[in-house]
Amino acid sequence: MLSITAQPAMDENGQLNPNVRSMTLGAIPVMSFARKIAQQCADQCLSADDDQEIVAIVNGIVGNRPFEPALTISKYTVLLKKFTLEPGKLILLIEPVKEVRKTTGPRVSSES
Repeated sequence: MLSITAQPAMDENGQLNPNVRSMTLGAIPVMSFARKIAQQCADQCLSADDDQEIVAIVNGIVGNRPFEPALTISKYTVLLKKFTLEPGKLILLIEPVKEVRKTTGPRVSSES
């Protein structure tokens, strides 16, 4: 059985830090080994063409570094604002990210 101990926290800038403290396989500590394997998998699977949100999240988790917790699901982007961990429960507070629509094509003047 793989056990991961973490103390995730959000910093004052809204960045999520996974704060992975330990990883054990049964009774054997495997954190450094698991991190190396995860980094190799990320290096092999992620490319410059991938969605940069996912790349930032994967690299943040693998490298145990803070990242912006924004996810695009279908055509909606949400930002994790707060979370609460309770025994057997994870409560997430998310809010939609409002995109600024850009005008495409020539502007039309009302003058004739």
